[in-house]
Amino acid sequence: MDDDISSVICNEIVEKIEDEQQQNLISTNECQPSTSSTTSNFQNSNTINLDHPSIQWKKPTKSMFLVQQLIRKGISPRGVLSILYPMYSIPTNIPDIWILQLLQELCEIRSREKLPQWNTFEDAVELIRRSKSIMIISGAGISVSCGIPDFRSEKGIYARLKDDFPELPDPHSMFDIDFFRRNPRPFYAFAKEIFPGQFRPSISHKFIKFLEEEGKLLRNYTQNIDTLERLAGINNLIECHGSFARSTCLNCKNEIDSEEIRENVFQKKVAYCQKCKIGVIKPNIIFFGEDLTDQFHNQMAIDSTNVDLLIIIGSSLQVRPVSLIPYNIDNSIPQILINRELLPNYTADVKLLGDCDKILCLLAMSLKGQICEKMIQELTSRPHNWNNLLLEHLQTSLLKENQILTNDLNIEQFKKLFNEQPNIKKIKWIMKKLRKKFGLEIIYLLKNIYPNLILYFWFHQI
Repeated sequence: MDDDISSVICNEIVEKIEDEQQQNLISTNECQPSTSSTTSNFQNSNTINLDHPSIQWKKPTKSMFLVQQLIRKGISPRGVLSILYPMYSIPTNIPDIWILQLLQELCEIRSREKLPQWNTFEDAVELIRRSKSIMIISGAGISVSCGIPDFRSEKGIYARLKDDFPELPDPHSMFDIDFFRRNPRPFYAFAKEIFPGQFRPSISHKFIKFLEEEGKLLRNYTQNIDTLERLAGINNLIECHGSFARSTCLNCKNEIDSEEIRENVFQKKVAYCQKCKIGVIKPNIIFFGEDLTDQFHNQMAIDSTNVDLLIIIGSSLQVRPVSLIPYNIDNSIPQILINRELLPNYTADVKLLGDCDKILCLLAMSLKGQICEKMIQELTSRPHNWNNLLLEHLQTSLLKENQILTNDLNIEQFKKLFNEQPNIKKIKWIMKKLRKKFGLEIIYLLKNIYPNLILYFWFHQI
């Protein structure tokens, strides 16, 4: 029934547009027959590919479905927009493909219904445990602990750029392709802060890699440009906004390894092409005003139908089209948000708020098995504050099963048992509980944290 109604509405609009375009064509031919914008619209509409992956992976609303029907009937996007918004005029030099993108944005889906059965941390553990095709969207939040500054906080990159470069019309202009062509200095002043080779992947990066090694990661769609996913060894990866790994001359298009511009970046000097001598070198990151790659759209068209769990980690979901992904997979697919704060206008099923690294560390511990063991090994190679976090988790888990310990042992006492001469009988009893719950990996953890502890040897005798 809805299709019949849409068809009737569509036919009525087609007739109206055709009448108006015919009148415009006659009027234009009388004045300027060689520059008819209406004629060019019809010609341009033939070049619009509604089967392009950038359109196909987005679920069409009824409004967008109607727009697509009109275009397939030969009406240009300009003609459709003039009927929907007759009070506005579109400059004649704007291509039809841009107008189609505008129509998509006007008609896009930006809401989803929460799945009521998934709510808690334990639910998140169960979802990850049972899922085999997890899609992860990662943002700047997973790299902050690596020492890479974020963009939007009070002390972030955008705030400092505003002070250092008052000529910037807006801090975002640093990543505007037109502004970069005119003045690349602000970009090169900032670039060294996230240039590859200075940072170690975070616990969050490692967690994603561990999921991949367990055969659970469908794809990691990262919005970051710092290449830390590559350094972590993640293979099922789409760098949505490009990365610093490669760079290209804006003049002759010669592509180079970004290591060749390292010296310029750290001296805050604009890099010029060594081949043509005149072109500015631009890292292969996606600037505002540039389209995402076909690789992103092609892969999303495939992955959006195969995903069985979506996890968003450390992203504000403010930049399109990545921000549209949660709304363009089937609503029956559970979604988990791991972030410092809630996101306005986005409804996740499970919301885990706080430090991304700590949350993912605890998720790994709760998943047990290989992921837990790998996380423990990763933690032992990091500063002691991470080991303390793990000890806290071990004790918390132990207390859940042994309430008798609640008034008998706190975190400081627990660590004290390992650092001082322990009560042998009591420590053996605790270690039995830990070994039963966490397996032999606890041996390696304790040996790395406390290499001189004779408890390690006692443990073998229990």
